Amino acid sequence: MSQLQPEFISSAKSELYRSKRGWIARGVEGGRLITYSEADKQYIVPKLSAGYSVGIDSSSNTFAVCFFDNHLGGIRYLERHLDIPKSSENGNKEFHWQKLNRRNRQKIHDDLERILNISCRGVLAINTNLIDSGNRLTHNQMAGLIDGCFSGYDNDPTQNQLTRQSFRERFFGYCDGVPTHCDPDFQKLDPSDIVRILVMQLSYKYGSTRECTPAYATLQSHESLPIQLADVLVGCISRKIMNGESPPMPFDHLFFDTRRISRKDRRKEKVARGFYWFRGD
Repeated sequence: MSQLQPEFISSAKSELYRSKRGWIARGVEGGRLITYSEADKQYIVPKLSAGYSVGIDSSSNTFAVCFFDNHLGGIRYLERHLDIPKSSENGNKEFHWQKLNRRNRQKIHDDLERILNISCRGVLAINTNLIDSGNRLTHNQMAGLIDGCFSGYDNDPTQNQLTRQSFRERFFGYCDGVPTHCDPDFQKLDPSDIVRILVMQLSYKYGSTRECTPAYATLQSHESLPIQLADVLVGCISRKIMNGESPPMPFDHLFFDTRRISRKDRRKEKVARGFYWFRGD
């Protein structure tokens, strides 16, 4: 580089950063690069995944949906930059939050925002005491938890119905027809049921559900990298919430409409909180 002519370097920089037609812009448009901002700096990472995917997981009282556009980039970052080990599960190697020691959990905790930026378009997280060690959520309870993140607050100045509907539609666009990976965490709901409930609730607009295509990926956790990455991310998010972070950084609050929890459950003091995150361009 030191031997290159200054004129060439100047010209190359112009081609690299040129708006719309520069090398970076074309790389993003062609699906080969991802750009994001973090701490007032711009970053560029390679997009290693060929397509989109969704990973769903729960940890303690937290249920989250990770909308991936580069899950392979996130996996590569865990492996090569953070040196996170896989654990053995029934003879198979996979990433698992619960099997990590304190030091490795802390590395993920410290780099959570970067892992999200590398791998995800957005995340929807719900913390609720409806989810416990028994994980016996019913269809109606799960549907209410998802819908409660987007209904109500019609006239709230910071998160009115237009804003909340735009969030719903954005998440819907991220998962409709997209392979969605989910572990069998809930006793009363099959993974395919959870995927169907999620997509249908997110499709809701103008008082009814729209035509949609839930796409459950029939892979077990050791076969599915989106499940493994979601397991690590959701475990870390859950830990932050348990440690008193509200919202857990780098997330924002998504006000929850308590009317979407049944009266019976409210009498049992069941509550929920919603959180969301989108990648910054």
